[in-house]
Amino acid sequence: MKIIKLTGTLFLLFLYNATYSVNFDQKLAELLTSKDWFGIEQYYQDHKDSISANMRLWYMAETSKVFNRPKVSISAYKELITENPFGWDTLSLIGYFGVPLLQLCGDEFEFQKGVDASKNMLSMIQNESVSDENLRQGYIQYLENAILAFKKGAKDYSKTDVTKIKKSRKSEINLILNKNSNDIIFRSLCNDKPVKFLFDTGAGVCFIWNKNTAKKIGLKVNNNDTILLGQTKTVSGIIDSLEVGPYQFKNVPVFVSIDEIDKNDPKQVKCDSILSSVDIVLGMPILKRLERVQLDFNKHTMIFSDEIINNTDRDKNMYIEKNGLFLDMKVLDNSFCAFFDTGFSGGLVVNSAFYNTTKDLFPSLDKMDPFTNYSGGCSASNAKVIDNVWQCNDIRISIGNQTIDLIKNCRVSKEEKDDAPNGTKNGGVLGNHILKYGKKFLFDFQEMRFSIL
Repeated sequence: MKIIKLTGTLFLLFLYNATYSVNFDQKLAELLTSKDWFGIEQYYQDHKDSISANMRLWYMAETSKVFNRPKVSISAYKELITENPFGWDTLSLIGYFGVPLLQLCGDEFEFQKGVDASKNMLSMIQNESVSDENLRQGYIQYLENAILAFKKGAKDYSKTDVTKIKKSRKSEINLILNKNSNDIIFRSLCNDKPVKFLFDTGAGVCFIWNKNTAKKIGLKVNNNDTILLGQTKTVSGIIDSLEVGPYQFKNVPVFVSIDEIDKNDPKQVKCDSILSSVDIVLGMPILKRLERVQLDFNKHTMIFSDEIINNTDRDKNMYIEKNGLFLDMKVLDNSFCAFFDTGFSGGLVVNSAFYNTTKDLFPSLDKMDPFTNYSGGCSASNAKVIDNVWQCNDIRISIGNQTIDLIKNCRVSKEEKDDAPNGTKNGGVLGNHILKYGKKFLFDFQEMRFSIL
């Protein structure tokens, strides 16, 4: 369906209703449409006293959803639609604010809010004459389908609830040591059964690879519908209860793989044994609700703290989009946005767009031998042969105020066809090998900051 967009000229006409703040509003509007989240945040903090109330509301709607404040974002979008501070027509309101509002309601399992917002916009568009009747009918169909989808979601899924136990003895839990990997693994309870969890910021869902685990925890799954996650066939279920340190979760959606591997293929068998070494992959829907998580590899513990840890890093450097975690960093002193995947056993992956704009800065590269990469599962459909990438032997990166030299922990794609598919176009991927380069790390999901302490 076509989504209406305001042209730059038309949009500026709306902004000129402002007074002294028009130039600041105009610049912020340009940044908001660019989705340069860290540039937006920096500009807003530098000029917030000169930005109009209407633009502040739009800023809150757009940035709160990526900086892990979804309730604030939903509220701001609703106010933009009902109050219409820019005086836009209904089609523009729905295109700019309504569609992202409904997407966010779906992502956050706010089904009733999605129904209410859809009905409100449907009433608005049905009662207003518009110049583009085809577009109006398209939006009417979109909103009617959204109402049905939200009602089905409310029937099939309960909203995940979380409770934090104050002064819990579980505010510090032990990590499971594994000399062969940098995976973040720990034991806890799921449906009152002891299981091993993987802390995986690269997972957009919670996931069970081994069907025996689903049986062990008494998971009831919906075998009537097969859901394709990437190339992996799954069925869905609901975990009744799950504990992560002092946090207790109820009604957690989870997906169980039903893929079958070729047991005569040693690569698939090895992949299967690795994935089966943990019981449940904890993805971003859970991790982003853990507030502050400190990893201490001196003590081999994971610490959940209410206190703001003494840390010289102050600026946001993480954002969440489509339940993926992204990290703002520097590579060779150039801005680099990485898909941050703690479930990926690798270091830095540089995609071709970044390399080709900075290649004069790169040290010498060595051609890597071909290897098979499995993404999301271990069957043949998940396998991709990587045969045209290069290794950088020594490359300097910066995260916050820390500078690190990665030694033989970086691979580079020179052509777009060889890019890591989950990496950002003008950046790439950062895996859990970064954890080799420090002893203490902080994931602050409140301030959206990752720090090497």
